[in-house]
Parts: sequence; structure tokens; C-alpha cells
Amino acid sequence: MVATPVFAGDLVSQRGYWEDVQGQTAFADASQQNYQFYDGILAKGYSDSAFWFRLRIEGVTSAHAGEKLVLRVRPAFLDKVTLVDPADPERTTPGEAGDMTAWANVEYPSLNHAFLIPALPQGRDVYLRVSSTSTMMVYAEAFTLRETSRLEHAQELIYAIGIGLIVLFWAWVLIGWINDREPVNRAFVIKQFASIVYTVGYFGYFRVFFGDGLSPSGVNLIFNTIVIGSTGLAFWYERFFLHDYELPNWVFQALKFSNVFSLILLVLLWCGVTRLALQLNMLLIAMGTTMLVFSVVFFIKTPSIKSSNSVPFRFNRWVLSSYYVSLTMALWMGVLPSLGVFVATEFSLHNLVLNGFFSGLLMTILLEVRARRFELSRREISNALYLSQQQVALERQRRDEQSHFLHMLMHELKTPLAVIDMAVRTQTDLEKSSTYVSRAVLDMKAIIDRCVDADQIEEGKLDAKAERVNTVRLIHELIFSQNIAPERLQLEIEDVSDVLADRQYLRIILGNLLDNAVRYGNAQFPIEIHVACAPGPDGAQGVAVTFSNRPGFAAWPEPSKVFQKYYRSTGAQSQSGTGLGLFLVSSLAKRIGAYCRYAPDERRVRFVLWLPI
Repeated sequence: MVATPVFAGDLVSQRGYWEDVQGQTAFADASQQNYQFYDGILAKGYSDSAFWFRLRIEGVTSAHAGEKLVLRVRPAFLDKVTLVDPADPERTTPGEAGDMTAWANVEYPSLNHAFLIPALPQGRDVYLRVSSTSTMMVYAEAFTLRETSRLEHAQELIYAIGIGLIVLFWAWVLIGWINDREPVNRAFVIKQFASIVYTVGYFGYFRVFFGDGLSPSGVNLIFNTIVIGSTGLAFWYERFFLHDYELPNWVFQALKFSNVFSLILLVLLWCGVTRLALQLNMLLIAMGTTMLVFSVVFFIKTPSIKSSNSVPFRFNRWVLSSYYVSLTMALWMGVLPSLGVFVATEFSLHNLVLNGFFSGLLMTILLEVRARRFELSRREISNALYLSQQQVALERQRRDEQSHFLHMLMHELKTPLAVIDMAVRTQTDLEKSSTYVSRAVLDMKAIIDRCVDADQIEEGKLDAKAERVNTVRLIHELIFSQNIAPERLQLEIEDVSDVLADRQYLRIILGNLLDNAVRYGNAQFPIEIHVACAPGPDGAQGVAVTFSNRPGFAAWPEPSKVFQKYYRSTGAQSQSGTGLGLFLVSSLAKRIGAYCRYAPDERRVRFVLWLPI
């Protein structure tokens, strides 16, 4: 018999196994059996048999003689591991380890199953008996205490990093789900949380955390429940993830069946048929992942460039196929050894956990990309909706303004048209009728002119031309053109400089202010027009023109609305007008660098126009 080389400090130089089909053979008989040699990890799938292992432990140098060695057995989910060491005089009874051994009773506290054996100068054989309701996958190694401590610390660090990263993926998507409430993100959060709990249990932490409060069988039942539940949640999540893709209906029916089948397996587990439930769960993983890969590769269609509003972003066929093919191939590296149809490696011991880690990483990336594309699409839709709403609001405002304008025009033209109609019907005093007609025509012309001016202002069609204008002369021209009786006016004009303004604009501004005072002022009191030098708001020199009148039938205007388009006080409704006069005054004043303000005192309605010089 030739010993195999010792690897990386491992003192086990030769491994052999014998299958005890009945599971009742005592050590005395088992030690006499013919053992079949193997290398590395033994994988025999799910079996009712107990397996005996004969391990050749190499001798140590005299410097280490008398010390203790640690015999480590992995993975952590094995139920019962019994050690028989004929060369250890201190061990009067077989050592016990495994999931069904209480944490307080283990010889060497570890996430793995471990025994302390003496380090002898000569080589010898030790025996292990292993039975488990989980898959029969066994890896036995022997190290010095120092080497074991190093390996244990490294293992715990790797486990901590792995769990931390899985939690990080989970938290990342959890935050995304809190923000967008996407169903697929919610499903991933639930599925990934189950994966976190499964990973913690697979690494052996359940025995550490719950060993004092629960029996070993209770801890084992919790872990096995999580194993089967995680599988069901994984297929449940796939239904959400693939929901947006055009796949045959039988694919989703198969995924629903997987969930139902997982529930059946849980019932079997709780009824005590543990091994069968776990074996069928592993078969479900193998067949379900194969079905998913087949469906995605052969039936999924590359989504069109234009996505619908309900499905704003979908990955193309190549991305999905690569994701499912790579993860399924990696998953089978652990599934096949677990079923006993493939040689196990170190990777196989942690394959399901590593698969969960990498699938979580890749899926987190895919969901993050999906969320970003989804948000981009949602913003585009939101912007388009906002612009559409703005357009609708603008159209509604324009329609309302047109309706308001037509009503105003019809109302204001009704009075002069009635005057014309009355004058035409009156044949007794032709000269007086002609005067009425002329005045009505002038009113209609003024109404139309103001409407045209207001429209040109809003369209930006009126261009200002800066020139020197004599304000006093322009006021006299307007008084003459409007044929205002001298007794209606009280002028206080100082010697002022010419102002810098557009002559036509200023004519419209002063004309509207004068017309407004004449129309709505109390006829029993004169209209006061005061022209004087005055500084502007920024201290610039200018000319202030003030129009004052006692309120007449129109009463006092509302200060907050006096310059609004179409505004007319309640009392002014009885006389023709457009409600555009003061709107034109304010708008045109801004265009020539002037400003007009409403500044009433206790008795008079006052408008002050300031003009730069």
C-alpha cells in the first residue's frame, strides 16, 4: 500500500471508506472490512447507509510528540460523526461530533466538526463513522493546533466577508425597493434575506447561536426548513424577474409548480422524512435551473428598442442567456456531487453558498441597471406628461383668454353700436345724431386700437425707439386731441427737461392715463396733472407726471388688480372700456425704462408715471 503525498500541512496521508448498508456494524467488525481508497473529498449522495472512514495519520517529529492534533471533518451539515482512535489510551469511548451533538459537548469548538487526537511519532490509523440525512459529502483533514488555529481564523474571516457582502447586496436592493416599490425588487429582498439566513446556517453558526436554547434536532430542523424554503423562494423570485419577458406560459406554470413542490417537501420534512425531502429538493434545484436555462436560451425574445410604459426596460437575450448559463453551470458543480454523480472538490463544499453570493452580486447589478433605466424612462415619461400638461394648460389659458376677450369685446361694442342704432332711428335732430355717431365710432376705434396694442405687446412686435420727447408739449397735444374742456383740468407744470423715450409709446401711455382720469373721475372736481423733476428708484434723474382725480361712479380701484389685463372695477362696467388701458400703461412703461405706480391718497385716485431723462 503506497501512501499519497501530504498536502499543505495535512497529516492525513491516506483515505479509505467502507459503506455500512445496514448501518449497524460495530467498530470491531468495521475495522476488518476492505476499505476502498479515494483522494480528497468523498461524495456519495443521499444514502441511508453509514460510512466508515479509515484515515492514515502520519507521525510527527520528536519536537511535536506529545502534542495534540485536530482532526477536522467538513462540511458542517453532517449529522453524526463518531471517532475511534485505537492508539489513544486516554479515549475510552468513541468521540462524538456533528449537527446532532450539542455545542456544549464538542471537543474542539469550531464551525466545522473537530476532534482532538494525540500527535505520535509513528503513523497510525483512526476511524470515523459518518451518517447524515443530508448528502454524504465528507472531507477529513488533520493539522497541528497552530495550523488549525490559522485555518480557523482564515475561514471565519472569509465567512464574515462573504456574509457581509451578501447583506450588502440585500441592503442595496432594499433601499432601491423602499424608493421605487418595484415588485421585482421586493421579491429579491425577500429571496436574498432567505439566502443570508441559509448562508449563516450553512457555515455552522446556527449551532453556535442556538445551541444553548434549542436541542440539536431542533436546530437541524430549522436549518433544513431554511434549505427547502430558500429553494422555493428562489423560484418564486424568478417568476417576478422573468414576468416582463415574453416566455411561454408553461415556463411560469412550471415555476408555480416548483413553489407548490417546495411546500410539499416542507410537509415531508416536518413529518420526519428528512433525507427524502432534502434529496428531492436537490433534484428540484437541478431540474428547475435546467428548465430556466432552456427557456431563456431558446424561447426568450430580444425586446424591441421602444419599450412600453409598463415595461420601460428589459435586458436583451444575450445578457439573460449569459447570466443563467454561467450560474447554472456553476450551480451544477455543487448539485452533481451532492447527488453522488460527480467527483467533489473543495469548491463543491461551498458551491451553493458561492452560487448564492455570485447570483446575488450579478442580480444586484442587473437590478441596479434595470432600476436606473427604469428611472430614466420614468423621468422621460414624467417630463413628457409635464410638457403635455403645460401645453394643455397653455391652450386652456389661451382659450379662456380668447373667450374673455370676445365677451369683453361684445360687451364694450354693444354700447357704441346701440348709440349708432339710436342715432340712425332718430330723424328729428340730424346734427345731434351725427355727433353721437361720431363719438360712438371714436369709442369703437379706441377699443380696437387698445386691443391691437395689447396683442402686439404680448407678441413682442412693438419695438421701442429711444428719442428726446417734450413731455409737456405731448400732454397739451393729447388734451387738444381728446377735446377736454379747460375747466376739467388743473395743470401744474414745472420747467423740466425732455425725456428719453419712444414717442409713440409715451403718447399711448399718457393718453391712456388722461383718458382713464376723464372717464372715471368725478366730473364735479378738476383733474390735476402735475409735471415735475423727480429722482427715480435708483437715484437717476427723471420727470414725474402725476394724474389725480376724485373717484367718480367707478369708485376706488383695487390696488392689487389695477394693472391687470381686462381688469375693470364693478362701477366701471356701465361705461364702454376694455380693461386694457392701465395694462398698456404698465407694459409700455417697462419697455422704455419708465415705471408707473398707483399711489392714492385719502381723497384722490393718483397714478404717478416716472420717465428717465
